[in-house]
Amino acid sequence: MCVKPLLADPVFPGLGVASNPEIMQGVFADYLRPLRGGTYRGTDCHLSRVRYRRGTRCVLQYTLRLADSDTGHEPIQWVTGVMYAKDRTRRVWERFTMQARGDTVGRTHERRFYAKVYRDEGGERAYRALQALRSRADEDNEKFTVAAPIAYLGELKVLLQEETLGTSLQEMIVQEEDASLAVRKAAEALAALHLEHIATPQRHFLPNEVAALERTETILRWACPRMGAEIEETVGTVVASLEEVPPAPTHRDLKLDHILLDGDRPSLVDLGNFAAAAPVLDVANVGRSDAGRLS
Repeated sequence: MCVKPLLADPVFPGLGVASNPEIMQGVFADYLRPLRGGTYRGTDCHLSRVRYRRGTRCVLQYTLRLADSDTGHEPIQWVTGVMYAKDRTRRVWERFTMQARGDTVGRTHERRFYAKVYRDEGGERAYRALQALRSRADEDNEKFTVAAPIAYLGELKVLLQEETLGTSLQEMIVQEEDASLAVRKAAEALAALHLEHIATPQRHFLPNEVAALERTETILRWACPRMGAEIEETVGTVVASLEEVPPAPTHRDLKLDHILLDGDRPSLVDLGNFAAAAPVLDVANVGRSDAGRLS
C-alpha cells in the first residue's frame, strides 16, 4: 500500500524530501548496509505508512525491494524514520557492545545492550514493566519473555536493557513460505500476556482511548478536508460503541516487529506504553498497523 504525498508542514521542513520515495531510495542506497554480508541493490521504494502528529512528531515507514546479486532473490525490507519538532528529545535506539574477559578461564564474552532516550516518563514506566514481566518470565519463559532491564537513569530519562535476540514476526511472515507456526507462537504469547496477574505501571481508561480517537479524527480531517463528514460519522460510531471492560496487562503499541522469535521462543519488545487496558487494543493495533503491508 502506498501513501499519498504529505502536505507541507513548516514544523518539519524536511518532510518534502522524506516523503519523496525516489529521493529516499538514493539515501538508503548510500547509508544502509546488510548486517550479514552480501550485496544488495534497491530496485523500488515507496512510502507505505505514516504516523503523524501535527507539530510534534512524524513517523514514516518505507518499503524497500532489494535485489540480491548473489542469489537473485528480491527480499522486502521495511525502514522506519522519525522526525521530531524543534528540540524535543529523540527516541533513538543505540546499540552498545561490551567485551569482558574472565580471569579464571581466560575466555572473552561479548554482550550487547540498548539505551533508549525518552522525552517524558515513559522510560520509567517501561523499566517497571520489564521488571514485572521479567520476574514472571524467569519462572516460566516458554510462553514469552522480555529483555532484562539493566537500569533507568531518571535524570537523563534513559532506559538501559539487554539485547533481545530473535527475528521479527513481520520479517518471518514476509520471508517464509509458511509462517503459521510462528504466528501461532506469537498468538500464544499475546494470550499469556493478557492472562498474567502482575502489577502494571499505569491504567489506560476508556476516556483515554476516546481522546486518542478524537486526535486521529482531527488529523484525518486536516489531511482529507473533503471527507470531513464521513470521518466524523465513522469516529462517532466507533466511540458510541465503546464500553469499559475489565482491564488486563496490555502492550498498547503492538506491531508485528514488536514480536521476536528466537527459534520457537517469543519475546515482546518496546513496552513503553504497557498498561492495564482492554486487551483487544493489541489485536486492533496489529491489524491497523500491518494490514496494509501484508495485503
